[in-house]
Amino acid sequence: MESFLLKTFNHNQFDEISLLVRKDVKCLLRARGGIVQILVFALMLAVVGSFAFNRIGVEKTEKIYVMSGLIWLNLMFIASTMLNQMYLFEQEFSALEGLLRSRIRKSSIFISKFLSSLFFLWLVHIVSFVLLGLFLDESVLIAFFSLGFLSFLALVGIVSVGTLLAALSSLISAREIMLPIVLFPFSLPVVAAAVFLSNDLLQHGGLDTGNFWFVCLCVFDVIAFTAGCILFEYAVEE
Repeated sequence: MESFLLKTFNHNQFDEISLLVRKDVKCLLRARGGIVQILVFALMLAVVGSFAFNRIGVEKTEKIYVMSGLIWLNLMFIASTMLNQMYLFEQEFSALEGLLRSRIRKSSIFISKFLSSLFFLWLVHIVSFVLLGLFLDESVLIAFFSLGFLSFLALVGIVSVGTLLAALSSLISAREIMLPIVLFPFSLPVVAAAVFLSNDLLQHGGLDTGNFWFVCLCVFDVIAFTAGCILFEYAVEE
């Protein structure tokens, strides 16, 4: 097993991944419009939800049920928007085609986009937690660190699937529409597990790592990342 890992991820590949991650981070930092759009949506979701809850007078338990869905609805919007943004510059200037024709390993391209997308999505989702906690329910702030860990686990699966699908969507003209359509069905196991786990977390104040949904989430993450690394090379060659 050790020899396989050393053969698969050698020193040169780590250098490739590091270089590509720095490039992707710079591209995302330049695309401030997409990040601002995501944060504005999160703020609107929190503010409008706050007005609605206060008007109706939702009970604490009912509010937690709604919050468990809003958190991950926000995440899916963030993921589809930012994953599209990840390939926007490369598609416009044919940079992705240049990368695929270069001697850089296809797995390095996938892993670099996975890492840079995971970092930015997790950071933005953490900020959205603060907004939802301030405007909707303080239980989100109380369980902030546990929710952050759960968000990271959910994003591993979503980004693994989304990175592969975004690469495929970038090859067609209607990529902005196609990615959200195909991302949600493939990410449904992650979203379902995250909703049930966050509901238990907000109600009981702890994350049960022996829970069936937690195990399913971890298994899906491993399968999705492994499949993404393997299938990315064949997907972009077609």
